[in-house]
Amino acid sequence: MAKPGLVYAHKHDGKIEYLSMRLLPGFDAERKSHNPNSTLAGPRRPYFNWLHRGHHAEGHEKGKRIHIVEGQGDAVTWGQFGEPAMALCGASWKYLAESGIIEMLKAEYENICYTTDADAPGQAIVTGGGNDEGKFPLSATFGPILWVERTPKFEWTRPDGKAKAIKDVNDIAQYFKDTKVEEEQRKAVIFNVNARADSQDLVVERAGYCLGGA
Repeated sequence: MAKPGLVYAHKHDGKIEYLSMRLLPGFDAERKSHNPNSTLAGPRRPYFNWLHRGHHAEGHEKGKRIHIVEGQGDAVTWGQFGEPAMALCGASWKYLAESGIIEMLKAEYENICYTTDADAPGQAIVTGGGNDEGKFPLSATFGPILWVERTPKFEWTRPDGKAKAIKDVNDIAQYFKDTKVEEEQRKAVIFNVNARADSQDLVVERAGYCLGGA
């Protein structure tokens, strides 16, 4: 970790089990992130934001939902929106299954919301890639409690005059800040289940929709 970056502590059951780093802009030309050597640190682990399992403090057996994202920054952004989230951070689905994390998510939350990045790899996780292409592994894993949140594809002009394209939840937060979307309006925009696919809202769909159902 010779280059400057944000270091994330991956906590599980109150213990720090793993560290990962996201390199700062200007130092990320060669790669965006750094994970410890698996020989030393073991397999890559997911990152949970600070609201994971927060429903227990409120006296609820289950939380309403948790969002699954690709990177740590998106998990932090969901936390800023008041939502628990888990970032995959390169963790394999095999590890998530064998470690018991998938069963834990089912036991802890009423709904699992997978947020796709607005790019081909992000979409492929929903439909399946490689040997799993067309098998919809997320739906097979979580069944009817799965929702798919599709990040909108559009650009806006930032205060510095440069165009910025939305590709993930962190970009949505930047868009909110630049366009001065009020705090109480943000969740209405994020959770607009009836949003058109070409709108500027995060499109939320039942997993069955992705499988060709209603």
